[in-house]
Amino acid sequence: MTEKRRAMPEKTTVEMRAEELPESLRALLPERPIPGTPYRVTIEPIEDREAKLAALRRDIDEGIADADAGRVVDGDVAFARLRARLGKRD
Repeated sequence: MTEKRRAMPEKTTVEMRAEELPESLRALLPERPIPGTPYRVTIEPIEDREAKLAALRRDIDEGIADADAGRVVDGDVAFARLRARLGKRD
């Protein structure tokens, strides 16, 4: 790829007391939390469908441009290189 994309960060887990939870999270709980109750909260980024499709289209366009420019490797050669690198598995 010609441009580097930022990798999505890993998920993060934090522990906090009930009174530290944002109101938007407290509202999702089936009952109001008792103050002092510990909670473990995990947040992780999600990639929306449109962003994912746009990234895939960019990658496809880049691959087509590489092929059009002659930056290709014969399939048999590519697989031989992979087998040599990874060790042949039966």
